[in-house]
Amino acid sequence: MTTTPLVLQSLEDPGQQLKRVLVSPKDRRNESWLQDMLFRHPELLPVDAFDDSFSPPIPLGREVSTERGPLDVLFVSPTGRLTIVETKLWKNPDKHRTVVAQVIDYAKELATWDYDRLCDAVLTASRRRGEIDKVSLEEKVSDALGRDGTPLHEFQELVSASLSQGEFLLLIAGDRISPTIALLTQSIQ
Repeated sequence: MTTTPLVLQSLEDPGQQLKRVLVSPKDRRNESWLQDMLFRHPELLPVDAFDDSFSPPIPLGREVSTERGPLDVLFVSPTGRLTIVETKLWKNPDKHRTVVAQVIDYAKELATWDYDRLCDAVLTASRRRGEIDKVSLEEKVSDALGRDGTPLHEFQELVSASLSQGEFLLLIAGDRISPTIALLTQSIQ
């Protein structure tokens, strides 16, 4: 994106340009803030640009524990496709090479899970974060499945298939992305 986005409220609105927010080392906006923003606003993720079967992303959990470390943010689509989001801010010293290895490590770990293990991890993460409503995986997806018309048993089978086949969308989200990360991800693809 090489232009400044413009927000229009109506056809008559002259518009307001959005200004880039730079995150400084002492800024209160940290990776937890970014995780929370993505969890509350999954529409910010460009999942359709990669594969529309990952859309719409339904937030499952933040800091979902795995043997390899916590997944920053985890999403699922009504078609059972999982999206793993690793957040890194430019001020983080691990913003380069390690972030790519990290998100791949998480995917390798998730590919060893079954549906029940995923449900347990989502429930644990929800409780740890103090979520009161919709803490189980099924509760988190019930509204979206109802809108989509997908029966729960079919959704469970689709998620199980995604897990066993290791088919995930891996996203790295940050305030800026290093050119080395872009080159690394292109070579992996």
